[in-house]
Amino acid sequence: MGRCGCPTTSKVSTARKFGQAARQQQREKEDILAMEALKKMNILLALFVAILVMVANGVSAAEAPAPGPSSDATLFVPTAFASFIALAFSLLF
Repeated sequence: MGRCGCPTTSKVSTARKFGQAARQQQREKEDILAMEALKKMNILLALFVAILVMVANGVSAAEAPAPGPSSDATLFVPTAFASFIALAFSLLF
């Protein structure tokens, strides 16, 4: 203590340094917590995007079936031709 009863400058500077160190540690803890929260948010965002991609693939339009023939006559000619060729081969061999 000085003559006036107030703390000396060395004690004041030591207390000030201690306070600054405590504030620095508090800021570091807050930064760590903020980084952890940011990591969790990034993971949740990645999961959300993955779910959206899966849902989008499942909702895509189904392919339409092939249209049916408009007339059975178009199928009759090739079928009859193939049948006659098979009959000819059976008679020859």
